[in-house]
Amino acid sequence: MEASQKNFFFVLFAVFLVVGIYDALTNQVENECEMTYMRQHPRYLKVPMETKVEQSYSNYSLYLYGEGEYFGRISKLNLEGIPVLFIPGHAGSYKQMRSLGSTLIRRSSGRSDDLHFNVFGADLNRELTAVHGAALMKQQNFIEESIDKILSLYPQDDVNRPTSVVLVGHSMGGILTRGLLESPTFDRARVRLVITLASPHLLPVFDIDNDMHQYYQMINKEQVAGSVGEESPVIISIAGGDQRDLQVVSALTRIPINSTSAISVESASIPHVHVQADHQCIVWCKQLVVATTRMLFDSVDPDTRQITASPQWLQRAARHHFIRHSGVTSVDFSKDEMKEPKMVELIPTYTWKGISSRCWTSRDYKSTRKGGAYFAFPIRDLLRDSAREFVARTEIDRDGWVLGCKQNGDGRCTTAVDLSGRAMLIGGGKFRVVHLDLKELQDDLGLTHVVMPVSWTRFDAVLDVNVIQKREKPTKAACPYTLSGLWTFNKGSAYSSELATRQCRNRFYHQLELAQFGSFYQVLQVTARPSKPVTELASRVEIPWDEGASVYGRDDVTIRLRRSAPTTEATVKVHYYVTTSNTSKRINFNVKFCFMDFLGRIIRHFGPTLPMFAVTNAVMVLGYQLNQMLTGHPLHDLGPVHNYAANPFKFQAFLVFGSMITGNPTVKARMMEWNLPHLDTSIMEYNGIWFGLGPIFLFMLGFEIFRFVLLVHSVVIYVIRFPIRLLPAFASENFRMATHSAVIAYLLSQHSFLALIYCYVITLGHAAQLRDRVHPAPKEATPEEKKSGDEKTRRNQPR
Repeated sequence: MEASQKNFFFVLFAVFLVVGIYDALTNQVENECEMTYMRQHPRYLKVPMETKVEQSYSNYSLYLYGEGEYFGRISKLNLEGIPVLFIPGHAGSYKQMRSLGSTLIRRSSGRSDDLHFNVFGADLNRELTAVHGAALMKQQNFIEESIDKILSLYPQDDVNRPTSVVLVGHSMGGILTRGLLESPTFDRARVRLVITLASPHLLPVFDIDNDMHQYYQMINKEQVAGSVGEESPVIISIAGGDQRDLQVVSALTRIPINSTSAISVESASIPHVHVQADHQCIVWCKQLVVATTRMLFDSVDPDTRQITASPQWLQRAARHHFIRHSGVTSVDFSKDEMKEPKMVELIPTYTWKGISSRCWTSRDYKSTRKGGAYFAFPIRDLLRDSAREFVARTEIDRDGWVLGCKQNGDGRCTTAVDLSGRAMLIGGGKFRVVHLDLKELQDDLGLTHVVMPVSWTRFDAVLDVNVIQKREKPTKAACPYTLSGLWTFNKGSAYSSELATRQCRNRFYHQLELAQFGSFYQVLQVTARPSKPVTELASRVEIPWDEGASVYGRDDVTIRLRRSAPTTEATVKVHYYVTTSNTSKRINFNVKFCFMDFLGRIIRHFGPTLPMFAVTNAVMVLGYQLNQMLTGHPLHDLGPVHNYAANPFKFQAFLVFGSMITGNPTVKARMMEWNLPHLDTSIMEYNGIWFGLGPIFLFMLGFEIFRFVLLVHSVVIYVIRFPIRLLPAFASENFRMATHSAVIAYLLSQHSFLALIYCYVITLGHAAQLRDRVHPAPKEATPEEKKSGDEKTRRNQPR
């Protein structure tokens, strides 16, 4: 490659690096989390541990949270509630449990059954576990001792005493909970529910020591084996979101095990939350804390007054509060409503009206008497008319707003199945929307009609139905390529919805399909503009292979994937719902690739690995210089050597070959058996957060970082060499060493970073002195010397 072409690519990747860092630091959303306030002064009661435990873990402690009158009840450790243990993360404090503890106390106050939770917190001495893996095992052993102590505080003669503890872990505290579950000495039955907040389950953020690597290999061994035990507790992983949490990206918070007991979700996708939270805010974000407390109360078995032992119950409660909230006020999580639907007795005084329209609204009718009406849609007739989907929306805040029934001989129904549990909340909870598969209702449930009940006072309320036919194909948009918008100034591609027909004047539902949108580094921005300017929209992005990463917004929505699709023919669906009474028959879409967001996403996800690629550049340069020395050739300046020796294709083949070998199931099993480490690239590729050109792209970014470091060092050495000359040279070596030791000791007493800066400056000073010795001040050369020097330089250039 010519020098000019190389320089062009060097400048191009330098621009990519600067733009990516700028986007990663500035492209953030506002913090919309509300603060969780305590009603009374928070108090922390230290729980005495056994003497042997206190001696073994003298720097760790266990505390119980309380406030006001509740603290007086628990001050003597006579406990009767449900135990919850909060585990802090990297440099975290046990006092971070106060938001969850105060909200649980507030929600339990005034209950007639006196059902309440006891929130404990582990004081782990604010240890830096994110960069020091050796402390994880010690903390894990203390957590196991803490669980034993917590369960011993409850009356042993009570048949309803707790036998398990709910674990809530923040950051690395969530990793401790998974390590505890993998411990051979720990009984999994003592933990039935685990909630982790911004915990990097997949890989450590900084994999810098062997202890950290071995710990992660232990907790993720079920992923390598490809199975998970039935006795595994329900684990809920909640991510803060990439636009707020700059420490742990959402892709790392996914739990890498294939099991229904593991639920991974982003906070912005949780119903009634829909906000992103940074790494510290996620423990006190009011919207998220309230949703967590509701889930905990719905997980209690009323018979035992403790967390239910049924994993199916816990999964249904978790999915209801964290994945898909139907808006139903009373849900029996002990039953599967999909298999055992709730039955409703129909009111015989209501008028029965058959409906054949595919676009129906209750506002077109008026009640003739005080009793209401049942508007029935015959499923057989709709299927005969090639209907494929029944979509209904309402603003009515009650259960049973959409029913399904089997018609009797007199042409009516006496009982019906409540289908409102299949709905979801959109528009910030303003509307409830349900999508029904008519074929499933007829074949699996044996229903003949979908019924919309309307009381005589609710005819003016929003209650609409759109029946989508097979010939009404959704709008399809091809995913733009990465560089497709650079030469068109990223104007995007325009599309228009074609679902609406002339007979459907109240169309409130539109759908856009994004084809071949399945790579996690892709970032698309979709803009929707209704034909009527006064129409407001609510959008919901459905990612089939990652249910917990659904995106909710309005007319403009930016879509980022947490993981790549398992197949290349991936399609992401964007559902649009009109949230006003004035509907729109047509919507214009614009789809464009966000290139700056793409660069920022690369920096966010792989920023911690860029120093490794910069070191790789340094090793290649050092290897070239050593080879020159061994072969008797002269050394060259680092700049030209870096351009010549740093070649990404030298290691790309080894990474691809290593991923292919370690990706084999047999090789995985043998590596697990022999306790061999796995390649990080193979783990990321298996979990869909890697791409084929990743090593080359990251190497070139590391190339620019190494070049920047070289430039900074050269400038600093050049500047510092002049004051170095003025320093006295009469001081002995022992005097200099004593002076350096005294200065470093003083700086360490102030801050360790200051000592590091001092050592860095002294090292550069020695380099400046060495430069003066190797490169003395040049003298004027004769023309003959200049000519011979030019010829020698050409002969010694790197080949």
